[in-house]
Amino acid sequence: MLETKIKKLKKKILFVGVNSSYSHTMLSYGHIRAYTEMKCPDFNWDYIETTIKEDEETFFTKVLEREPDIIIATSYIFNQNYLMGILKRIYAVKGSTQIYLGGPEFLGDNEQFLRLNSEISAVIRGDESSFHQILKNNYKDWKSIPGACYIDYNNNYKDNGLANYIGELDQLPSLYKLGYFLKGKPFYQLETSRGCNGSCTFCTSSISKSVRYFSLERIHSDLTTLKCSGVKEVRIVDRTFNADKERAISMLKMFRNDFNEINFHLEVNPAMLSKEILEEMKKAPKNQLHIEIGVQTFNDKCLKLIKRPATASKQLLGMKELLRLNNFEIHADLIAGLPTQTYSDVIEDLKTMINVAPHEIQLENLKMLPGTPLTKNAPKTSSWNPHPPYEILKTDTMTVQELQRTRYLSKMIDSYLNTTELNSCFIYAFNTIPNFLDLYLNHIIMNCDPLQKYSMKKRFELFMKFTQSYSNTLQELLNFTWLAIGGSPDRFNVKVRKIHPDMPKGELVWKSPKNGRGKRYFIIKFNSNIADIWLNPYTKNIETKHIYLFEMLHGHSVTRIESLTK
Repeated sequence: MLETKIKKLKKKILFVGVNSSYSHTMLSYGHIRAYTEMKCPDFNWDYIETTIKEDEETFFTKVLEREPDIIIATSYIFNQNYLMGILKRIYAVKGSTQIYLGGPEFLGDNEQFLRLNSEISAVIRGDESSFHQILKNNYKDWKSIPGACYIDYNNNYKDNGLANYIGELDQLPSLYKLGYFLKGKPFYQLETSRGCNGSCTFCTSSISKSVRYFSLERIHSDLTTLKCSGVKEVRIVDRTFNADKERAISMLKMFRNDFNEINFHLEVNPAMLSKEILEEMKKAPKNQLHIEIGVQTFNDKCLKLIKRPATASKQLLGMKELLRLNNFEIHADLIAGLPTQTYSDVIEDLKTMINVAPHEIQLENLKMLPGTPLTKNAPKTSSWNPHPPYEILKTDTMTVQELQRTRYLSKMIDSYLNTTELNSCFIYAFNTIPNFLDLYLNHIIMNCDPLQKYSMKKRFELFMKFTQSYSNTLQELLNFTWLAIGGSPDRFNVKVRKIHPDMPKGELVWKSPKNGRGKRYFIIKFNSNIADIWLNPYTKNIETKHIYLFEMLHGHSVTRIESLTK
């Protein structure tokens, strides 16, 4: 009874986590709670989370039902508008609630934000090391608290720089040991270092000029806790995993030897890859690693201007070496709208990347993030959205129309190249039709909304309509692919038959990993070695009659393809 009464006397802190999707969760909750409790235990903590897809009124009601005295939240590009909608409602109903925000959105000048959003008591620039001081001190008497940005009693804006924990990182309490993470998520993040030794002018990490590391022992301990909790995927949040060669090698060995049932997502700079690191990556179990590469551009002039520690040749070499290992998937990023970059430069970057052939390519327009050197020193002729996501609208070398076109390109790449079903068709078209990227983009713009991701059937129809003017082989490839992914054979006027003992026997082309014998089949003739091209779009086209048998497991699910060509 006494313990219950004491708890009721303590103020309640509610961390509000607004994620981009269910699979994500806020790493900041565990860090700030663990450190604050160590320094200031006289509060009750609660946690609630949602995604930006949930109805705002519904989530607002859930937050209000928790009856918080203090609300804290981490703000990002993707969640700030949603988050502020919730917090303004809370304050309107319960004006005594103190609200504190942190996160990447507040690494720049915060005066305008605070004056426009008087509901916010303060924002904290930096890490978790100062929040306990805010709780201990009188309201708005925070002049000596690092990172605190607020409007004081005299209506003056106060900015106390950056909160930055200066002790050994291993001395920070482990959120995993304390259990301050939600179990049952598809993946978890693990912070193994802080800071970045790069100085990319478009990135918020450029604000930190040094890197500090958690010890390998601490990392092993946290991973052991996650492993015992049944975690199967961990995303290492280091800005550049391979910045320290020896450390990267030690961690790869640790992953392989002690945590081979966990998949690890790593962000790598391909220009900094050593032979030793590549050798360790080669030893990793198949698909234990997932590699993300922030290439940004292959234009050396742009790379130099944004102060990225790389050259085009080193990036290309590193990517090719990674792809030769062939035991994990690689996701590569490009940016449009960088200083001096033209639309033609973006197309060349994209062509180069497609030729290198990572498993997935992401093209995004530049974000002019508050507080970054690029935003502070941008040319006067540049324009960008002043609100999240801060996307560049115009530069010295790219018009509004061209940057809008790169947005369309991004959606096209994601809808076709990054889609397993259409990847071979897209690459074959790219390799055989001059100026394909712009031609097909024009076709999409004329026939549909270029920012929508349509159904697979609609995408096939758009692609087929385009190919009618260019390539019979590409049309056949699209037809073959349509059948291979289980598309209805009705469009070919083929009767689907039940399997019988005297069904023709041929050479196996492809087999689904699903078990079981098919129930029905159909046979179709093509005018080239189309199955070979489907399996490898770089295969030479041989114009000769080929007959293929498609075996169906159930419904329209193809389980086996055989060649009946003699």
